[in-house]
Parts: sequence; structure tokens; C-alpha cells
Amino acid sequence: MGRIKLCKTTKNGTSVNYLIHAANQLGLSVLAVQWSTLRHLQSALKHNSGSPRAVIVDYLYDLKPNQTPVEDSGHYAAVASFSARNSRLILFDSASGGKKSYSWKKFLNRWFDYDYRRTWYLRKKGYRLSKKWHNRLMLVLARQTKHLPRFRNPYTRVYPA
Repeated sequence: MGRIKLCKTTKNGTSVNYLIHAANQLGLSVLAVQWSTLRHLQSALKHNSGSPRAVIVDYLYDLKPNQTPVEDSGHYAAVASFSARNSRLILFDSASGGKKSYSWKKFLNRWFDYDYRRTWYLRKKGYRLSKKWHNRLMLVLARQTKHLPRFRNPYTRVYPA
């Protein structure tokens, strides 16, 4: 089954729920964390060879030549690493096929995105698409739930495979 079909990608992109469902279908457990911090990110990136995991972030992509984010440019990227020495986040960018690097401060300013939700409107007696915002969303994927990090954050949820 193709990735786009598995994630149910539409012209509006891939929703967080469908991305999580696709990871579960592939046998991966997912930890979804909203309002993630640098500590969460660094902790998620630390793992040993016996318990590999991947970290995915959802952020506003820079489609303009001056590297400024565009609101309708939500993008998922896998986190390659974080360099504490120069406070830079390195992402694997599927759009360009290479790596992308952001200073932590600049990345924080673009670390949000939204999914479209169908909302029923009584007055108009019909559905409309509305935006459901995700702030500093981080998805941590692992083969087993026990390999996911544990955070004390009320905006954290585990989706076992």
C-alpha cells in the first residue's frame, strides 16, 4: 500500500490522526506531545541501539526565498539531531530531499500547524472546514511502547501499535 494512500493524504495534506494511524498500521507505537519543549525534544532523540525511535515535528515550511514561513505551508519532517553547541535543529526535509537547519529560536516561531476539521454549522445547515491548531507538536515513533520516552505533560498521549 502506498504511503499517500496509507496516510489518506488529500489536497489539504495529511492530518495528524491519519499519520498516527498509518504508523500504527506499520507496527509502530506513537507518542504524541503538544506544547513540546527543548527538553522533550532532546530526551526523545536520546536512545540506545536496542530501542531505536524516530522523532517527527509538524511546522510551517518556508516557501518564500527569504526563508519566512507561510501559514498554509504545514510540513512534517523527521528530526536528524539537535546541536546544543550552536543551538540548531537539523531536520530531514522530504520536500527537498536533503537536510534543513534552523536556529532553535527561529524554529520555535514556526513550530505550529493545523489540520482541517469538518464542523457542522446550524445556521447554514451544512459542514464547513475549520482549522484545528497544533502547537509544538512532536511525534515519537518506536517499535514497542516501552521504548517511547515518558513525559509529565498533560498534552501527551500514547497510541500503541
